Amino acid sequence: MKKFTSIFAVLMVCLICALSFTGCDIGLDGRYKTVEAYLETPAVKAELKESMDTGAEDINIEVFGTENQLIYQYTFEETYDAATVELFKASFESNVSSLESTMVDIADSLVDCVSADNISVVIKYLNGDGTVIFEETFNATK
Repeated sequence: MKKFTSIFAVLMVCLICALSFTGCDIGLDGRYKTVEAYLETPAVKAELKESMDTGAEDINIEVFGTENQLIYQYTFEETYDAATVELFKASFESNVSSLESTMVDIADSLVDCVSADNISVVIKYLNGDGTVIFEETFNATK
């Protein structure tokens, strides 16, 4: 259970970083064309780099974008068996669902910065072998 709590704490650190995105730099056309382009701006890159130093040694954290998605991807160093994966999945589902309004707020804030349609935030946990343990998508409401 301690591992679940520490993983959830890592998630919260990254969420705090994402919330800082709301004061985004605006491009010449008013908004960036993609979430990926927005994440490549120097100010956002610096903020992400700073927030990624969480001290978690058994999980790799990546934050990246596609055309219309901000993706938080957590990959375990170790590959866990099916029983452990099921425990993780239940814990992640419970903890992440409690963050729904925060995730939707982050997606909504990206709408102000990015001109792509159907903006969303994705939280994804991967086992050490790359298989998906848990994934949830939160869509902007704007």
